[in-house]
Amino acid sequence: MNAVYSSRTFGGDKRRAWEAVVSQLYASMDVEVRGVPEFQGEITHSLLDDLDLTHVIADYEIASRRRRHIARDVRQSCVFLFVKKGPMTLEQFGREALLDANSCSLVDLASPYVLKHAGVTDTFFLKAPEVVLRSKFKDIHSHCAVARPIGPGMGSIAADMIASLVQNASEAGEQGAAYLATQILDILALAFEAAPTDMPEGPSLAQAAVRRRALAYIDRRISDAALDPAMVAAAIGVSTRYLHRVFESSETSVSTHIRAKRLQRAREDLSDDRLHQRSISEIAIRNGFANQSSFATCFKKEFGVSPRSVRAAARPPDRRRAF
Repeated sequence: MNAVYSSRTFGGDKRRAWEAVVSQLYASMDVEVRGVPEFQGEITHSLLDDLDLTHVIADYEIASRRRRHIARDVRQSCVFLFVKKGPMTLEQFGREALLDANSCSLVDLASPYVLKHAGVTDTFFLKAPEVVLRSKFKDIHSHCAVARPIGPGMGSIAADMIASLVQNASEAGEQGAAYLATQILDILALAFEAAPTDMPEGPSLAQAAVRRRALAYIDRRISDAALDPAMVAAAIGVSTRYLHRVFESSETSVSTHIRAKRLQRAREDLSDDRLHQRSISEIAIRNGFANQSSFATCFKKEFGVSPRSVRAAARPPDRRRAF
């Protein structure tokens, strides 16, 4: 069942009671409210697997998470905000985002931030462990304190889904909750990271989400020589056959993408003068190739030049030598 916290039931110090609830549900922080006797706030909280979903309607408020809070809090989570009624201001990583109605953003609870609003706001929040988000987002911090409009497409789907889950998550059951948690995070990744022209529609949504998870896993494990379609499929929880089907819509197969990613990173390493002390063989192995011979063959076929040529061209003239 959902838990509801309302300022109408608070006795004694209303500000301190509200701060305690907010700190319990999200993370330790300082909360200031205006007009304490008249302050009104209500939070509806529900759990969906390892996600926390909340719906908050509150008056004037300033929530500040400082380094002293973070130092004594071992939890590493991020919070998505979907503003139904604003405005509110979010400050983090030297950025300030003005979140009007029908906008969204992201907060990293492991870094200081300030969230404030001068009037009544209506907001949906989703808190997720950062370790889970790493497999779905290329760069979590690039989305923090950046206002994004909730327009037609993935953003609207995500906002509507979160609003529905706040009310109905408790009815999902253990297996259903785990499935829905994965789905909503996939949708959020698409909404926050995909370009508008890349937004999938209809039945392609599930395949787009699987493809994103596969690409993120490949990026993390690219140096593993054992990385292949079967390993990728097992890691993201689908069959190898289905994974191949997902990649059929693009011009690149799973294996081809893995090889191309390895070669591209190897080329970057060869062009990086900071790695000049590493041999070509070491760079080949570092990027998942079993040996230098097969690496050199694939490299020349892909780029039309040898690894030695790329390395030589990248080095300053006074430091070039034969390899």
